Amino acid sequence: MIRKPGFLGFSSGGKGLAVLLALVLAGAAVVGGTAWWTRSQTLEELRSEAANSLTVYSVGLEEVMDKYRAVTVMLSNRDDVRAILTQAGQEVTPALRRRAVAFADRQAFLAAADELRIIRSDGEIVGTGGPVNREHVSSGNVAHRGYFIDAMQGRLGRSIVLRDNLPGGERRSYIFGAPVRDGTRIVGVLALEVGLSAVESAWVLSPDPVTALDDSGRVLLSNRQALVAELLAAPAPLPGLPVEDPAVPRVTQEVKLVRYGLPGLSGRDWLQVDMPMPVLGWTLRILTDSAIAGRQAVQAAAIALLLSLLAGGGLLLILNRRAELVSRVRRERASSLRLERRVRDRTRALQDSNLQLAREVKEREAAEAELRQTQSELIQTAKLAVIGQMSAALSHEFNQPLGAIRSYAENAGKFLDMDKPEEARENMRLVAQVVERMATLSRHLKSFARRPGGSRSPVKLGPILDEVVMLLSPRMKKEGVELRILGSDEVDYVVLGDRVHLSQVLVNIVANAIDAMAAAEQKVIRLSCALSTDGAAVVISIDDSGPGIGQEILENIFDPFFTTKEVGEGLGIGLSIAYNIIRDLGGRLEVENLPKGGARFTLTLPLAERDRERNAAE
Repeated sequence: MIRKPGFLGFSSGGKGLAVLLALVLAGAAVVGGTAWWTRSQTLEELRSEAANSLTVYSVGLEEVMDKYRAVTVMLSNRDDVRAILTQAGQEVTPALRRRAVAFADRQAFLAAADELRIIRSDGEIVGTGGPVNREHVSSGNVAHRGYFIDAMQGRLGRSIVLRDNLPGGERRSYIFGAPVRDGTRIVGVLALEVGLSAVESAWVLSPDPVTALDDSGRVLLSNRQALVAELLAAPAPLPGLPVEDPAVPRVTQEVKLVRYGLPGLSGRDWLQVDMPMPVLGWTLRILTDSAIAGRQAVQAAAIALLLSLLAGGGLLLILNRRAELVSRVRRERASSLRLERRVRDRTRALQDSNLQLAREVKEREAAEAELRQTQSELIQTAKLAVIGQMSAALSHEFNQPLGAIRSYAENAGKFLDMDKPEEARENMRLVAQVVERMATLSRHLKSFARRPGGSRSPVKLGPILDEVVMLLSPRMKKEGVELRILGSDEVDYVVLGDRVHLSQVLVNIVANAIDAMAAAEQKVIRLSCALSTDGAAVVISIDDSGPGIGQEILENIFDPFFTTKEVGEGLGIGLSIAYNIIRDLGGRLEVENLPKGGARFTLTLPLAERDRERNAAE
């Protein structure tokens, strides 16, 4: 008894439900873990990018400030500044003030600063100048300013200035104050005021809000103008903060995940990265939208869910396939036992069939050998039949030279009796020529009657044509047939074939052409040789001036034992044998009627390799 599988391949449905529940729980764990890991990794990447950006911005800001700090110190050490302040300590005359203003204008322009001030030790401004505020008064007292107080104490003073009367609405500038010394005595202060818009312009390309804050959290610089002068008091960090990078010291970087209620920052959770700048007393801060991490987590969770569904579906499919496989194995095991019994029963029958088949194969091989032998004998019979047809003309051809020989011999004897040895010798030479002609005809006839070889080889076409003419010329003379050969003298073609076979085919076709023109008024046979269009074969065309071939005969002309001759005049195997010979030699034999009357037999024979190479070279 074969038990049918239950749900998911288990015989009990409870096990299948347990497997399904385990798959659901595993999928949920994978999706949740993937979302958490992706969010953490994305936040870490955002923190790393933000920290790198802060490093670049802080370096740029410090470079700008260091440049103006160095310019301030350099100008404070100039002799002309020291001379102006030394003289101003006695009395600030209008000429001295104009001199101070001219110096301040020129140096502020060269340093690309907003304003340069020369200040006495009591805080009175001797002269001020610069491209930013041409209407600024060149007098006043700044003794209460922080940068002045620090400079008079021998230190480099620094101050942030917030004003609304500068061109372009600039509200923020930074002032460096350097002491001017006359020996060991401080005679005044040189102050250089620098606008901070150039620093902000370098932050414009950042897609994230970048701010510089003082120690109270007020925004001094920002690439978001709406945040300038706002207080960014750090709110409590949100949960989900990624692990801080241990490679970055805690003192130089503070990371929080925060939420602000200010315009332009509300409605989002920001990844806040701070970097303190102790020299300036500022904190550089960048805010990165953490929603990217949420979107990445959602996408990763969706992909994990899809993969979990695919994996779960695949597992379910595997379990179902397993159940089907187990059931199939059981069924096949039962059926295999039945098949084994059938195999044993049929093995004996198959052995008997194999023995019978072996006997039939031997009988078929014997029949094929007998068929080949019969075909060879038929070919020889056909040749002998052609020779029989030529015998009458050949007997006339032999009788005529024999009569000539006898005449020449009698004449030679008479010339010898008459003591004319030269004339007798000439007659004997003529006898020798006639004998040689008869011997040549006999050799061609003997070659034609010989059984052919069994392989292809390069043979010249010219000698074969000469042999055909020699064999059939007596009959053509008797029948009054004119043979015209075209193209054979131009190129001595060499084809792949068998000389005896080719001679037999040509003799058979020409003999049939002679028979076809028996009742024609004009009896002309045209035999032409030419290369095929691709230069790889020779095309031999044999045209006659007979009545042509009927359509019903044309379709069966190469069939064995098909003939239109009277009983006793032919067996109908000549053209069939010729067709098979040409096909075995790798060529083609075709027949067609000519438009002006008569028939054309076309033989296509492959050229030998050397003739192909010669034709390609030409």
